[in-house]
Amino acid sequence: MPTKPVKMFTAWSFSRWKDHSSPTDGCPYRARLKHLDKVAEGPKGPALIRGEQIHKLAEEYVKGTIEVIPTELALFKKEFATLRKKKATPEGKWAVDAAWGPVDFFDWEHAWLRVVLDAHFKPTKATALVIDYKTGKIYGDNKDQMELYAIAGFAHYPEVDVVNTELWYLDQGEIKKETFSRGNVKTLKKKWLQKIIPLMTDRKFIPRPGDYCSRCAYSARKNGPCKY
Repeated sequence: MPTKPVKMFTAWSFSRWKDHSSPTDGCPYRARLKHLDKVAEGPKGPALIRGEQIHKLAEEYVKGTIEVIPTELALFKKEFATLRKKKATPEGKWAVDAAWGPVDFFDWEHAWLRVVLDAHFKPTKATALVIDYKTGKIYGDNKDQMELYAIAGFAHYPEVDVVNTELWYLDQGEIKKETFSRGNVKTLKKKWLQKIIPLMTDRKFIPRPGDYCSRCAYSARKNGPCKY
């Protein structure tokens, strides 16, 4: 009998790592169903739909296709005005290969890590600013995401010495900031190479049940394929 190929992750992103390995709500089986088997999670919830709508409004405002700032962005009126003035690039899609070099986001052969961000520009010749908009609550593991913005930022801005990362919590009117120097990059890469080992080497994708199962679209209570 022929051997059925074993599904494994060959590329990753923060969302894939979080779905698989996050200590708070990661589940290998959910990650497989969502990212490898492409099993639909069902209809989008109100929070997700709202988040997508607000992100679209922000993109259009930064590009200048909307003249008056939407009320959903009012807490960041000054900051969004600065993005327009600086001609920031909205909706960035970055990727690096396994050697951490920049490649096209849609290069399915070589793209190894993919990073999606909401805006970026160079405030000075030596610095880059990477911004991600957040709706809803403030979560602690978002700081991990900022490290990947920095790694990808240095790859795509090879001329800068510093990458500043910011998370804009549009509902709370708060900004979380982290600054990374080029000297940090080697340590960050080493850290993430260790963090993704469970994701990139997993062949069994054993379910990890927890309180979060009640929210999972694949759970038994929602008639999903998982027994938990």
